[in-house]
Amino acid sequence: MTDPNLFTRARSRPARRPLGDEVDNEPFVALLVERGFQWPIGGYGPGLYAQRCRACGRSHTADKGAWHCLPCAPRSL
Repeated sequence: MTDPNLFTRARSRPARRPLGDEVDNEPFVALLVERGFQWPIGGYGPGLYAQRCRACGRSHTADKGAWHCLPCAPRSL
């Protein structure tokens, strides 16, 4: 018999680790958000979509419309 609360229980997402050449932006994004930084900038916005940076080619997570990773975004301005 299945658990009746199986689909209604709150699920927490486990901490995600970067894969291979992926840029880990989360700590720096958290610091910038804490300081009141406004997004987007230079083709980067924080988000959970996995994609490749057009400038350096590394994998990163960002907003759906982003095209640069956070380290490359200021260089593109």
